[in-house]
Amino acid sequence: MTTESMAAECFAPEEVLVLEEKIYFLQEGGKKTRIGILKEMTADRLIVEMRLTDAEYAHGPESGARFHCAMPSEKCTYRFSSVFCASSPLPDHIWYMELPAEVERQQKRDFVRVPVPLPMQVTLSNLYGGKNKAKDTTLVDISGNGVSFVWKEPLEDGMEIEIAIPDLPAVGELKTTAVVMRSLDRTALATPIYHIGAHFAAYLDKRQQNQLVRCIFLLQRKYLERGLGI
Repeated sequence: MTTESMAAECFAPEEVLVLEEKIYFLQEGGKKTRIGILKEMTADRLIVEMRLTDAEYAHGPESGARFHCAMPSEKCTYRFSSVFCASSPLPDHIWYMELPAEVERQQKRDFVRVPVPLPMQVTLSNLYGGKNKAKDTTLVDISGNGVSFVWKEPLEDGMEIEIAIPDLPAVGELKTTAVVMRSLDRTALATPIYHIGAHFAAYLDKRQQNQLVRCIFLLQRKYLERGLGI
């Protein structure tokens, strides 16, 4: 594996963006990621149904606000920039976004998952819309796309969680939102153990993605140097 583990190719949006799939929006200079479902593409607009409460939707961006956008798929992430044009009145939650000139596909050439048992913390949402106290657990493996970690019970697919992994090489502390993709039962004897797979690529900006690429390379090299193989 080289440090350049992701190849970027550019496409017209109508070639790769898929209707009814999620798009993740991060406003330039902002920290909160918003999620929407692509409903339609016109000659100059993306029409997106936003997954927001009425209150969140009512306090939407101003016309002309720029966003970094991502649509993840199983083995790659489609990234592009877009401008917020307008929104529909409530009760609808529709954003009208500028159709990008091109979409960049970031493809994992090696798609390596590196076993690395590091301490980490996971924070779940509670029933009241807030966050529970972060819980300590152990990382099972990490890739440029997501992580797997140990948990005592299965988590619902599609659930958003917060993860924090300290002291990753080339990254330092990685703190990000992730989406639960699977819960694998690894129970031994009477102790329930699950490996939770979570995807976070759509929540990282390009700088973080590049740092993580370097991190995966360094972790894999260290793993190989121990003579364990992959």
